[in-house]
Amino acid sequence: MSVKYHPIPSNDPYESEIDFSSPFDYDLEPTNKKFRSIFSYSNPNSHNADVHLTSAQVSFWRRFSYWVIIFAAYLLLFITMPISIWFAFKRVPNYERLVIFRLGLMLKTKGPGFVFFLPWIDRCHSVDMRTKAFNVPPQQILVSDGAAIEIGANIYIRIVNVQKSVACVQDHNHSVRLLVQLTLVKLLAKKTLEEIEQQRSPIATVVQDECNKTTLCWGVEISRCELSHIKVLVAPSEGKVPLPKCIQPPGYSPSGHQGAFDGLPLAFQQLANVVINKTNKTNENSPKQAPVPETFPTKDTENKYSETTKDTFDVIIFKLQSVLDNDLVQSVNTIFQFHIVGDINKKFLLDLKNGAGSVTFMENTENHNAAEVTMTLDYKDFISLAHGHLKPLEAYKNGCLKVSGNKLAALRIEPVLDRLQSILL
Repeated sequence: MSVKYHPIPSNDPYESEIDFSSPFDYDLEPTNKKFRSIFSYSNPNSHNADVHLTSAQVSFWRRFSYWVIIFAAYLLLFITMPISIWFAFKRVPNYERLVIFRLGLMLKTKGPGFVFFLPWIDRCHSVDMRTKAFNVPPQQILVSDGAAIEIGANIYIRIVNVQKSVACVQDHNHSVRLLVQLTLVKLLAKKTLEEIEQQRSPIATVVQDECNKTTLCWGVEISRCELSHIKVLVAPSEGKVPLPKCIQPPGYSPSGHQGAFDGLPLAFQQLANVVINKTNKTNENSPKQAPVPETFPTKDTENKYSETTKDTFDVIIFKLQSVLDNDLVQSVNTIFQFHIVGDINKKFLLDLKNGAGSVTFMENTENHNAAEVTMTLDYKDFISLAHGHLKPLEAYKNGCLKVSGNKLAALRIEPVLDRLQSILL
């Protein structure tokens, strides 16, 4: 008996009937085919803030009408000669340039010397090329160490591109002043009071360079920048802990590294500084009593204070009477009524309108009809006001000082307080 063996088939008998091939290619070898997308992701053009003035592309009929109008203007000028010739020339000094707009199109800069133009259709702008100086008003800034300062700047600008200066900005002084103000706040908010006092010149240079990046696009260059005298309104807080990263000013970090959340608006950064500094100051002073001026009562001097309060008040009123004179009366020309409440309940009339000025005590229930301004404040705030620790406007904003009557006239009390502080120090 013969037996024949055959190998078992390894292929699928139904392979020819069903096609299991995939429409996708999973080959791992790199191919030379390039994927082509409708979007472009390569070499994006960087944003250029510079302003380029180019010649306008106009249609044929617009050009034709343009030259017809110009021909008519020359013809009218020729017909009305020699009278019109006196109005067709303009003398441009050496320090000026002339920009002419003709039918909405800007022509090339003219001058110096005599410049010809068509008075019927041309509009002329004279640009002064001399260096101009103006000041940036002092503004209050809260710096990174909690100090509040008041600082301004003196700016010197000049025109470097006449056409851009006419076409890109309307008021150079106003635009540059606002730009310098914003740049000052942005830079000084990151620094401490000590750094600002020691680096005034480098800071002024940085402000000049930062502003020039924008002003050069307007055809204006800041040639010099000088910071004004720094006036410290609030001293820096001692022992201040670092701010949380979520409310740090841009670039602020105790280790010198750039802080997180740099895009937080500057107003919220400064508000956060105020809140944190006030909290830290309260925590630091809570274990022990904070030092106060000698005229302020403390718990340890509560018994002595009632005896010396009247004497301190009388001394201030006596010295207030001694600083009054005719010059002060002429400059102030107002009658003030003060109502002191709290530890001493007193009313007195400060007459700076008649004679050489006088201080007159009043009854508590009496009100003087001639008083233009009535000021009501606590005795402690009155002492602070007299010694210069508290400003009238600041006291009014904080609610420590209540003013009734002419509020504008109330501001005239500042020269009187300045004289009083000079002899109390």
